Amino acid sequence: MSRVQQVEQDLRALLREQKKLEKAISADKNGEKRLVIYSSGHKNKWYVIEGEERKYLSKSQRELAVKLATLGWRKARLAEVRAEILACQQYLNAFRSKTSHMEKLLSNREYCDLLGVHDKSVEQWKKEPFSTNPSYPENLKFKTNAGTLVRSKSELLIAMTLEKYGVPYRYECLLETPSGPCFPDFTIMHPRTHKIFLWEHFGLMDNSSYAANAGTKVCTYLQMGYVPGDTLLMTYETSNRPLDLQEVENLIRGKFT
Repeated sequence: MSRVQQVEQDLRALLREQKKLEKAISADKNGEKRLVIYSSGHKNKWYVIEGEERKYLSKSQRELAVKLATLGWRKARLAEVRAEILACQQYLNAFRSKTSHMEKLLSNREYCDLLGVHDKSVEQWKKEPFSTNPSYPENLKFKTNAGTLVRSKSELLIAMTLEKYGVPYRYECLLETPSGPCFPDFTIMHPRTHKIFLWEHFGLMDNSSYAANAGTKVCTYLQMGYVPGDTLLMTYETSNRPLDLQEVENLIRGKFT
């Protein structure tokens, strides 16, 4: 596993932890109360602080003290997790905005042949199970040559072209984000560099609410460190401008072949 892949994995785990902590803190009935411990010699005194009020907590109220200590730990851990998420996002954003020397080298097939570089990890990635979008399965009506079901003719065109050029992809694969679970249209692994790309096809851009949701989704991907034109690929469509096959082919050939 590369360093970038490890950071991506860490980021997904941190996002899950953040969501869990936020849920636990929100459900805690103690709200803004916090436990403060004052030490004097060998004695410790517990106090509950809420706003400007400070109240002594006796040792017989240990159960409440434990709950407040747990709440305090969760808040502290949440702050730490958020800082780690930001650091991961900054790292990925900085790395993805540049093409590494290794990536440039391995983008040359002849060089890969000379080095004896094989794509075992691609095959493993293709075989790994992944969580898919559970919403509206009845809309999965279009099947590719490889047997993948997609929701629209435009997505079928993209999927079939990816398959034509031997580019491995996952359709509507779960991606944990700061805004919650998301299912990008296509999650793609570069067949030689193993770099991960997202591809969103926005097919109703003349619909104002759809376009607004598309903008929100793009902002979420930016938060995750994906860079438009690099690791975030986007195609657009309106009722007057259908998706063009040549546009799809040019994008795939330029990025992955």
